[in-house]
Amino acid sequence: MARVTVIGSINQDITVTTERFPGPGETLLGKDVSYRLGGKGAN
Repeated sequence: MARVTVIGSINQDITVTTERFPGPGETLLGKDVSYRLGGKGAN
């Protein structure tokens, strides 16, 4: 079996959608969440 070496990072972005941008110290509930993989090691 062949070996594979990965040099670079693999990252996960978590994006949450809200109705509006929160004010200072304010907490809002998210409407939708999405997960995306990225980074040079994931290419």
